[in-house]
Amino acid sequence: MTSGTQDWQKEHCAAICRRLIEPIECIAGETTIKNYLWIIWNSKAVLTVEGSASHIAAAFKRRCLTLFGHTNAVCLHRETAYSRAVLTGDVIGIESPRLFLLPHEPVIEAVIKLWHCN
Repeated sequence: MTSGTQDWQKEHCAAICRRLIEPIECIAGETTIKNYLWIIWNSKAVLTVEGSASHIAAAFKRRCLTLFGHTNAVCLHRETAYSRAVLTGDVIGIESPRLFLLPHEPVIEAVIKLWHCN
């Protein structure tokens, strides 16, 4: 898992990693832009909150699922065969910046659908 260099971003990623059943490597705040682009280019799929990773994955035509809290998916996301979105408002009924309110089931379902798309 990677993130920006701000303390809140690194702590957010660390909190997510602590909750995972299967461990992953957290390199939040430790990547250069070159590392970051390499990671996305070599990914089979990207699961991200709305931000640069989703846009770069789209440019590289990598499978990508973007989670939207209160940001505007209409302006910031274009659905394609390899790029999908889960909108917090559609799932829990309110747009919220608190993505931890997003139940994991719809995210897992969307990941599975994206993984099996052509």
